[in-house]
Formats: sequence, C-alpha cells, structure tokens
Amino acid sequence: MSLPTVEKTWQFTVNNAFGALGSSYDTNRHMAWDIKNLLINSGSIYTWTNAAGGTITPANTWTVYYSYAQNGTIGTPGDGVDRWTTYQQVAGFQTGFGNGSWIVLRNTAIDASGNFQLMIEIDNSTHNANLDAQNWKVVISRAAGFTGGDANNLPSATDQIALANSTAGNNGIVVGVDATHNVGYALHGMISTDGKVHRIIVSRGNNVSLLLEFEKSGDLAGQWTTAELAIIAARSDGNDGPSTTGYGLINAGANSSGVWGLVNNGSFFASLSGRGYNGGLYATTLGINAFTNDYIIEPVGIMAARSTAWPGRHGVVTDLWWSNAPAGSTFPPGGTRQFAQFGTIMVPWNGTVPVT
Repeated sequence: MSLPTVEKTWQFTVNNAFGALGSSYDTNRHMAWDIKNLLINSGSIYTWTNAAGGTITPANTWTVYYSYAQNGTIGTPGDGVDRWTTYQQVAGFQTGFGNGSWIVLRNTAIDASGNFQLMIEIDNSTHNANLDAQNWKVVISRAAGFTGGDANNLPSATDQIALANSTAGNNGIVVGVDATHNVGYALHGMISTDGKVHRIIVSRGNNVSLLLEFEKSGDLAGQWTTAELAIIAARSDGNDGPSTTGYGLINAGANSSGVWGLVNNGSFFASLSGRGYNGGLYATTLGINAFTNDYIIEPVGIMAARSTAWPGRHGVVTDLWWSNAPAGSTFPPGGTRQFAQFGTIMVPWNGTVPVT
C-alpha cells in the first residue's frame, strides 16, 4: 500500500487516557480542562515527542490570556492567570444564571496577527434525544482579542466567530457524552513545529468524538486564493444515537463537521468532504481496494457547497486522510508506525502503539 507524504514536521502528545467520572457532566468538564492543559503544556501527564518518539520541549504551544472559574475572581484581558486549576472549576455556564466559567487562550504562531485567541466554555444544558450531552461554546478571535466577561456573560471580540456544526447550531459544538453512555476517552494533541497547524483528537474505542483543528491553509483550490486559516470543529455523527464507546464515526458532510475559512475580506462555512456514497464516505463503505487488496486512503477535503460567496472545493486539510483501516491500525504496522488510524481518519504518528 502506498502511504501518503507528510507535509509538516509534527510534535505529539498522544495516548493520554482518562476514565469516566461519576457523571457525564463531570466527565465532560474534565475533558475541557484536559484539553486546556494540553494546549498550554501544563501538567506532568503531557509528554511531547517528535515523529521518532524522542522526548522534546514543544514549540508554539498556547498561553492563558485570562479566565474565570466558578464563584472566583474575574480575570482581566492579558493578566495571564489560569483560574482553571482543577476540573471542578470548569462549571457549566448558562447566560443569565451565573456560576459559569470560561477561559481564553492565545497563540502567536497560527495567524499573522500574532494574536489568535480561543474562548472555551461548557453549558449545563443537554442537547437533544440523540445527542444528550453538554454543548461547548468554542469561539475564536483572529486578531482583535477578547474583552469583558463575568459570572453571567461570556467574553466577546469584535471579530469573533462562534464555532458550531449543523446539528448544534449556534449553541456550540456537541463534544460530550450523555448520562446513559458515560465513558472515558483518549486525548491526542499534535502541533506542527512551525505552529501553523494545531490538532486535538478525542477518541473513544473505535470512534472519534471530537476533532478540533486550527490550520494555516496550504493546499488551496478554487476561489480561496486569499485564504489564511481553516478552523475545523467536527464532532462524531450521532444520528443513530450514542453507543457504549461514544458516538458514531466522524464522516464527510455537514452533519458531522463545521469548517470555517477565514480570508482577508471575510469568512465562509464549509464541510469536510470525501467521495460520497449513499450519504456515507466512499472509502468506509466499499471496503478494501478490490484491485490491490489495500485499504483506501484519500485526503480530507474542504467543500463550501452551501456558501454563495465562496462556493466549491477549497483544497484539503493538511496531513489528514480518510481511511477505512480498523481503528488503532498503524502504518507501517510495526517499527516506525508513521501513521495511525482513529475512527475514519488517519494522521501522522510518533511510532507508539495508539490508544483508542
């Protein structure tokens, strides 16, 4: 089987496994806390390596810009204080009811502005019958930066974009587990050494329940000639309801992903794309290649089919591929393990045995 070419040099902190806590609410807010710690490289559990598995000090990680923990001191922009010191301080937030918490992170490498910011909070409410889990409000600011925020209101930015998928709508992205299927997860983080691509994968058994990526776009197509950034917030497809290992597989199409293209003169919404077959992904539907007896590997595309201002294909996601190999597969299967399979996606890897 011919393996793809890796464009970037990657830094990895992978196979960080966490068990379920006593409630889905605690599990979900623990996940938010874990992701925050990973991005800012805080905590002894996060060991970073290069592609050969050698321990490194990662470059271009994030810093805390300011934060607020439940019933605590309200931060001010730029104070740099991380008030999420335990997961219990990550309280569900509902506007107008107070007692919530939020955090703003900053990265200087992703965008030319040097001031790319990310605001995260979770809420106390559930979503719908099939996705009975906490929504996360994930909001980005490309350059202006966040201001304000208190116990009853979230910070805001003049250039903010609230990430959502088509099911969660403007409420945010659905990332958690419900009370019936409260399960643990494995957290994987990858940052390119140039700081232009940052990727978070949350896997549960054979499934991926969250893919969150911030990317300086490289492979462009169509009208997206002035593209700067692609932001991907993909949650697993839960149309069939959750299973004991999480939700369904992340797949092509708007129901499972949101992609935001940020350009010099605006932004547009798109989806992860692949060859379609009966609403599913061609590679995962048809099995192995009948001619070569190999698994199918193809790039994850970006398609703005519903955008009137920026229609059509807009290139591919950097170093991310659809594949129908079993979850946990590595390629080559022993030794170097340059690639690993999670759900329906294949990523560059660091030679370890992947925890799914």
